[in-house]
Amino acid sequence: MGMNHMNMNHGMMRQDATVDPEGTSTLFSGQDIDLSTLPEAKPSQIVEVKDGDTIDLNPQIVKKTIDGNSFAFYGYNGQFPGPTITVKQGSTFTVNVKNGIDQPTTVHWHGIPKADIHFKSYV
Repeated sequence: MGMNHMNMNHGMMRQDATVDPEGTSTLFSGQDIDLSTLPEAKPSQIVEVKDGDTIDLNPQIVKKTIDGNSFAFYGYNGQFPGPTITVKQGSTFTVNVKNGIDQPTTVHWHGIPKADIHFKSYV
């Protein structure tokens, strides 16, 4: 059976009432988190991986402030939404993961087409 991505929660942030007036955040586990204790999310970085490399990809809870309001997000390596990993097709590499969030986790992998590649639409 296929996934319904319209109703899928991708775990980046709670969908309702993320921050209460006391400055705490409740994530999916129901665990209250004091936003002042969270590191501010860093912008996404590009990680260039070569065949045979080993990288770390560590899920953790970070804070992002938008228009003066802080929110708790699930990020990777302190970044939100996480790094962009570039690797040549056919390469093999190892990813070490240390889960620092309040839930079991997974990584959503997919390719991003290069700007100079053109695709035809067959819709």
